[in-house]
Amino acid sequence: MDEFVFHDEALAQGERFYLKKPQKGSIVSVKKGNRERKALATKKKVAATHATPITTGSDCSGLDTLTASLMMAGLRLVAKFLTEKDAKTRQMLQSQFEHGGAYYTACDEFPRIDSDVMVRDYGSLESVDIYTARPPCQPYSAAGLQRGLQDGRGIVLLRVLQTIETTKPSSFALENVKPLASHKKNRPIFKFILAFLRDVKDDRGKPLYEALEFTWPGRIPCRSLSSLLQNVDSSDLKNNRENTEAGNARVQKHLVTAAKQIETSILKCSRAKDAVWVADVGSGPTRKCKALPEVSPTLTRSRCKLGGHMLLPMKRYMTLVELEELQGFPGGHLRVPAGVTAQQYAGMLGNAFTA
Repeated sequence: MDEFVFHDEALAQGERFYLKKPQKGSIVSVKKGNRERKALATKKKVAATHATPITTGSDCSGLDTLTASLMMAGLRLVAKFLTEKDAKTRQMLQSQFEHGGAYYTACDEFPRIDSDVMVRDYGSLESVDIYTARPPCQPYSAAGLQRGLQDGRGIVLLRVLQTIETTKPSSFALENVKPLASHKKNRPIFKFILAFLRDVKDDRGKPLYEALEFTWPGRIPCRSLSSLLQNVDSSDLKNNRENTEAGNARVQKHLVTAAKQIETSILKCSRAKDAVWVADVGSGPTRKCKALPEVSPTLTRSRCKLGGHMLLPMKRYMTLVELEELQGFPGGHLRVPAGVTAQQYAGMLGNAFTA
């Protein structure tokens, strides 16, 4: 499961990646790429007119898609601090801030990028307007045995809370798994998190975060995929074994399962045959394969390193450009420096907030 349609030659040379011409089954074209780059340039000009930039901070930052998405929305901002344990991801971040693009920031001010949130000097942290964090989910997930704070990675969440108390952001977003709130082992931790945040006060002693919200999106619309997918002929899926990596019995079994699911749906509702279908065939061996109409299962690091989702009508996994677009980036918009492989970059996309 380590072969991808990821155009490694361009990535290995550290080039900005754009498709030279439309490819069969691709959602990216030169015309579309030019239009999106012009739109981004316009948004940068709009951003430059804002008097006071928005300040941001992030821990367990990944690709820091908060900064990128706000900039693509036309806002002017300054990223103050980031932390990311993975050296290759830090290399990606450094490249984005140095070369602009999605990570262009006001006043050419680059953020401090630390490698370990647990040893950071909190005395030097500045207040920020928006803060995001994605502390490790394994201590609270079913796959990680839900060991909570007994797992050494679980205490990172406590450091994230300390950062919120120190920087007092106007808004923040924390990402983790659903069992953190729903599983009985984790409920005391979740209650502590809410109580801690509601007790954070501003300089006048007024609670900052009395109203807290949490949700579990789980799936995202397939808008960016709809232009490349054709109507499903489920009979073709049964013969798709030659188009998957040889010897991967789990993927082959999942494809057959997906075909049966689609056939059943079509029998129940004739409109199902015209739906856009995506299959999560790259999930763990104990999970059931789901063929989903009009939505995409949540991308993860491991899924993206395997090639993303299986596009059933195309009989293939996603390309790197399609992974970028599903995560909210125009294809080739992020700069991939030399030394970062396509598979490593795909994992970073899967591990990121959707921009």
